[in-house]
Amino acid sequence: VQLLDKYRDENELIKKELDWIKSTQ
Repeated sequence: VQLLDKYRDENELIKKELDWIKSTQ
């Protein structure tokens, strides 16, 4: 379960980074 939570958190971070990159262009 902890591993799944970790992956989920990393996926959320990636989404946020992608959104941030899009917003800065």
